[in-house]
Amino acid sequence: MRTSFTTPPCPTLPNPKLRPETVQDIELVAEQYFGNHLRVTGDIFQNRAHSLIGDETNADGSIQFQNSGSAVARGFETDLEENGPRVSIRG
Repeated sequence: MRTSFTTPPCPTLPNPKLRPETVQDIELVAEQYFGNHLRVTGDIFQNRAHSLIGDETNADGSIQFQNSGSAVARGFETDLEENGPRVSIRG
């Protein structure tokens, strides 16, 4: 099954005031080993994005890329990894 979409051509206007997007990241990671086979990892993070770029449709139907805002993402992540003894079966 195949689906395709086409959009009619529309003019795109240049924007000499367009600034690049910037991102600032902060991350703190902690790792703890328990014996030879178990590892626990945890981290917290914050990402701040500025000058995000989006497209704006003008009254005449043309499109112009604009800096449209900022975003913040905060979160945490945990991981538990076990590396048990390797087992090999031969027959």
